[in-house]
Amino acid sequence: MKDLRSQLLDKFGGDSGAGDSAPTHQADKAEAPSSLPDVLDDWSHLETPWIKKMRFYRSIPGVGSISARPKLATARQLTDRIAKALKKQGRSGEAKSLIDLRERYLQKRNKSAWKEVKSRFSALSLSERAYRSLKQQGVDPVAVLTRLIAADDGTLSGMGADKLVEKLR
Repeated sequence: MKDLRSQLLDKFGGDSGAGDSAPTHQADKAEAPSSLPDVLDDWSHLETPWIKKMRFYRSIPGVGSISARPKLATARQLTDRIAKALKKQGRSGEAKSLIDLRERYLQKRNKSAWKEVKSRFSALSLSERAYRSLKQQGVDPVAVLTRLIAADDGTLSGMGADKLVEKLR
């Protein structure tokens, strides 16, 4: 028995290659984020010394289980929980080093994201004032970059600095 798609194509006609254009479009979307620095990848934190050290402490009582591929927010919370458990055991030096590894990674990630945001602002000829305002407000640079990538280029270039900040914040 034929599947529904082939039955519809037989009955109403149509090019069977029409469905092939959608995966090509998806492949183009998948290639676009690869132009971003590796540190901005959703899973780049998994190979860092921070996560490796965090996994080393998974046997500490009160920490709970650690997923094989924790999301960034989960890894941040687990780090706090592990640091608290280490401090209770009198190992505050180890707790500080784990937190320091996390902060170094996040600082590197934010710096890379701001650099990418600035280059996109320059490429789109957007207001330097809006960029400085976003940076001074302490907005998450990865969220700003995500919104900047998702936004239509034509609408952003005509906006004033205040509206641009509001849209990207």
